[in-house]
Amino acid sequence: MPARGYRSVESGANQYMQPTTTQDAQSTQAVESTLPMALSLASAIAEHGDEVELQGTVLHRDRALTLAAGAAIAAVVTMLGQLTPLPGIALLLLILLSFVEDLEGGTGWLRRLVVLKDVGHNVILWRAPRLPTRSTPPAESRPPWLAEGALSHRPALLICVPADGLSGERVGLRRLHIAVSIATLLAAIGIGLWTPLATIAAGGLALLSGGLTLRHVQAPPRLTPSPAIPATLTLLDALRAQPPEHLAVAVAFIEGSSGHTDGIEILLENYAPILPPHLTRVLSLVPDEIPLSAQHIEGVLQRRSADALILRAADGLSKSAGVSPTARVLRRGWRGATLRGDLTNTAAILKVIDRLDQAAGADQWS
Repeated sequence: MPARGYRSVESGANQYMQPTTTQDAQSTQAVESTLPMALSLASAIAEHGDEVELQGTVLHRDRALTLAAGAAIAAVVTMLGQLTPLPGIALLLLILLSFVEDLEGGTGWLRRLVVLKDVGHNVILWRAPRLPTRSTPPAESRPPWLAEGALSHRPALLICVPADGLSGERVGLRRLHIAVSIATLLAAIGIGLWTPLATIAAGGLALLSGGLTLRHVQAPPRLTPSPAIPATLTLLDALRAQPPEHLAVAVAFIEGSSGHTDGIEILLENYAPILPPHLTRVLSLVPDEIPLSAQHIEGVLQRRSADALILRAADGLSKSAGVSPTARVLRRGWRGATLRGDLTNTAAILKVIDRLDQAAGADQWS
């Protein structure tokens, strides 16, 4: 029997739960709604005999709330900064750096200190047996697979897929993020030049903050499952039918990927002993209303190149640029790239995985 506010959805041989669109379900808090959704998805995957883990995370899911809090603080600092210019300019520049850090896919200091976090859940599927996270058990109590070639001693491909989506996310809030950053910079310049520009910028920041806060209160963003889930379940069916020969594959449905990409942070921290960076590549699948493309560049100002081996495997797909969970992966020193667009193009994704499998078999993985 589905949990209240959820409906059963079929995708191939897989079944999982999605929130309904009733008024009652829309008012449900994200903290309450993510666990049933994650449990249902994990159960559907486990029915096929795969090893599945449910990992709790803390994250900032709503970018609008972050912008509202940051703009309000910047407006107050701007007004006070006209009385004490040098400290005001210094604080505004620090706030601006925090905004830029968030825009680039990182975690700005202002967001860490001020904005309350949500609870989320990652669903992790292991397509090969894995090592324990903490310690190796004694030989007499080890499971049979531990001596047969554990996951951490093989080239590994970690496929990351967003588990959630927020209405109103994407381009609109990104543009607002840039607007708030520019207003903060203008406020600092206005204070330094002793011009009315600082007062105008402060007013603009206050209006942006008030508008975003009002929007969040009157129409809070509704948490919905990512459109990537059905396509990924189809991809998993294909991988079960014809698994890679040389690669260990793990698939992680990551929460928080639609906002600040926080969900992948805890995953990388906790599983570095199992998926060491020197043996692991991360392939992020991001749904979008464009043909499937390979994202060659991550970032807006601090532009980073995606992993060359994955990009070669994606040869033939169009090129794109932007910010995705891969930005967080690259910032932490891992190797990865993003495929963005129509994820129902299973054949193209399988072709990329097959080429990576061949590269691992030809000792081209390191």
